[in-house]
Amino acid sequence: MGRKSSGPRRRSLRAVRVEDLSPAAPQPEEEEPVDVKVPVGFVGETSDTVFSVRKLLPAPSVLVTVTLPKPLGIVFEESRIRKRVVVADLIPGGNAEQAARVVQMFGTVRTSGRDGASARTGAAVQKGDVLRGLTTTQCIVDLFGVRAPRRASVYFDTKNRRWGEIMGAFGAVKVSDGEITLVLERKLERDQAPR
Repeated sequence: MGRKSSGPRRRSLRAVRVEDLSPAAPQPEEEEPVDVKVPVGFVGETSDTVFSVRKLLPAPSVLVTVTLPKPLGIVFEESRIRKRVVVADLIPGGNAEQAARVVQMFGTVRTSGRDGASARTGAAVQKGDVLRGLTTTQCIVDLFGVRAPRRASVYFDTKNRRWGEIMGAFGAVKVSDGEITLVLERKLERDQAPR
């Protein structure tokens, strides 16, 4: 037999993180994809290949490519709200911080996408940058066994990827494979927007 109710129903309380209650950021208008050049190909024989990347952040934002040797010296964390990987910090004395100092001294090299501007190469990693893609390595095996397996650098798009997949892509790159290229999206202030 069922239990009789002796008063109002009690509801269990659920703990909610404050970040879960924050309002959703406005979604960017549908913009044209921005072309970014990323070195891909067999390790030691890479060439720049153009990939189209659609921005995720509200305007104004810019896509930045940064190429660094391992270890990168970057602390990444997953944004639980948006399910994105974000640069949380740069490790003092690490490769990313050293590259940032060089860029600070000499500036960035600008390149433009189809729409006139919005992509930068030779820039430095900054706190708050959103990881949009990276180069990782894969082992290419000849199905007929004629050639020895070779390692190849490939572009790995982080959109809709889980944290473990992204960290696995970083882990697949050996120091002997060479540098890693990161594609980052950076929120700009209105006065910094490319014209």
